Amino acid sequence: MTAIRNGIKCILRTPLKTLLFSTVLVLLSALLTVALCVFSAVRTYLSDCDTYFHTIAKLEYIGASYPDGLVYDRDLADAVAENAEALDALLGMDGVLYYEPDSNATALIRGISRWDKYVKEPQRAVLRISTPVYDPSHDYYTAIVYDTFYARTDQTNMLIVVRGDESFRDGSFPLAWGKSYYTVGSFIPAKSGITWFQQEDTLFTDETGTTLLPGLMETDLDDPLTDAYKRYAAQLRLINDGYRLQYTASVEDDPLFQQQILTVSEGRLFTAEEYETRAPVCILSTQAAGTSKLQIGDSIDLSVYRSDRDLYDPNTWQKADEGRYEIIGLFSGAGDKAYRIYLPDARAAARTVTPVTGYQLGYVRLRNDRAAAFLWQAEPLTKEGFRVTVYDQGYAAATEPMRELMLISLVFLGVCLLLLVAALALQSHLFVSRQRETALTMYALGSGKAHVLLYFLSSAVLMVLIASALGSGVARLLEQRVFGILRRFAEQFAEQDLRFSDTRLTLVRTLAFEPSTPRLVYIVSAASMLLGSALFTAAFALRSLRSDTAAPKKRRTILQKVNTRARRSSCLSGPLKYAILSIRRGVVRTVAVVLLFT
Repeated sequence: MTAIRNGIKCILRTPLKTLLFSTVLVLLSALLTVALCVFSAVRTYLSDCDTYFHTIAKLEYIGASYPDGLVYDRDLADAVAENAEALDALLGMDGVLYYEPDSNATALIRGISRWDKYVKEPQRAVLRISTPVYDPSHDYYTAIVYDTFYARTDQTNMLIVVRGDESFRDGSFPLAWGKSYYTVGSFIPAKSGITWFQQEDTLFTDETGTTLLPGLMETDLDDPLTDAYKRYAAQLRLINDGYRLQYTASVEDDPLFQQQILTVSEGRLFTAEEYETRAPVCILSTQAAGTSKLQIGDSIDLSVYRSDRDLYDPNTWQKADEGRYEIIGLFSGAGDKAYRIYLPDARAAARTVTPVTGYQLGYVRLRNDRAAAFLWQAEPLTKEGFRVTVYDQGYAAATEPMRELMLISLVFLGVCLLLLVAALALQSHLFVSRQRETALTMYALGSGKAHVLLYFLSSAVLMVLIASALGSGVARLLEQRVFGILRRFAEQFAEQDLRFSDTRLTLVRTLAFEPSTPRLVYIVSAASMLLGSALFTAAFALRSLRSDTAAPKKRRTILQKVNTRARRSSCLSGPLKYAILSIRRGVVRTVAVVLLFT
């Protein structure tokens, strides 16, 4: 305690020098803390940007019917096969997080039919009729629908008017009262309340080959075609009532959501656990839900079919899955893109490009800072008919000016640290060197090195504690003003770089720069000052003690011939000469002062 008390008294005996160095340390502490605040705020903002912004690249093929997403183009399959090596290298480059291929799957929802204008063959129907009555004068007959194998509305027990064909005019196929017939054809839109139906012969292709289905055939005939009508009805249901199904590892990264063509209107997205476990949950469009008044929390029965070629070729479909799924989210959209269903599956990510129905092959999730490198890697593929479009949601516009600001803050932080080191070194040297005799006296009277070190450290630590506390207060006052300047800087440059947003401002997300300084920054600033002061003080104190106990070295004197004419040692005047000599003798002090004022 005596050493601490005496150390504190020594700085009180020199108030002017103490006040001078305390002022310098307060200013340097404030500058260092502000620099750390700026660096921490910018670094935190860039880290938040990596989490907030998602960068994806949409991979497409420009074919003859582009951008139709419901065609099968053989040229696409050939282009994928010829450029398989380049495509695999593109998907395997550094910065690619995963690739999600577009799906060639369709799903049927039990009990729900589609009523939108994007149905491929909305008027087609396969019926079983009975008790036909033919009117030869008007070339039509009326019949009662005995069974509806497929139609957009259930026509069972309804009376329809069927237009005849040449077979009725020549009397070669008379209809018998009380018998039933299979018929295939299309309903004819009419303003009257009468339901008109045009029977048509249809080419039907299934796994057994291509077959011509007659527009009308008696049901009691022992003919293999009787079952073909039912199979054709099942195909029509798949074609017309099927919803495009997408297994996804990240639904929010889908280009349709990235471009805001689809937006979540109710509910939520999938969780990480649901992706990993392939949970029985789904996200449905509001149009599909509105057909049967489905809501969040309801369940639907899905039958999933996959195709290896044309989505509208039912002969290529294979049943892949079926089950009951809970609706956890609804999305709204426009066009045929709205009639989709999303199911969670973390395994949907792949590394191989395969041709699918339509020209969108899939999308790639990228690291935010690898967008430019990915485009450069994909450049040769653009000559082969492929196109890559990158969307970064405005990441580059938000981060590039902040990266420059981070570099400036690092330079400023380095300068502050250099000045602080110089000031602490100068303060420790002056306080220790001026009290060298006191330290030697204490050491000679039996005080140990620990006692001497405690004597010097108490004064140095007290000054630095006061200076760092005042400096933190000044930095706290300057912090909001400095952050206000940085905020205006970020807003000024926020929309100057939209190269990865496809010039569509609806794609650009904004993350406000709202910096906040954690207490750790102030603790680090004060701790660095305390540590530096303690190290320099201990080093100079130990150096002064070692220089006294070391054995004196003998110096050889070199006799020089005295020039009797030399009356003065220098041409400089006395005061100027001694000023220069004092600068040369105190090399450390001189260098510290020069660095401080620089």
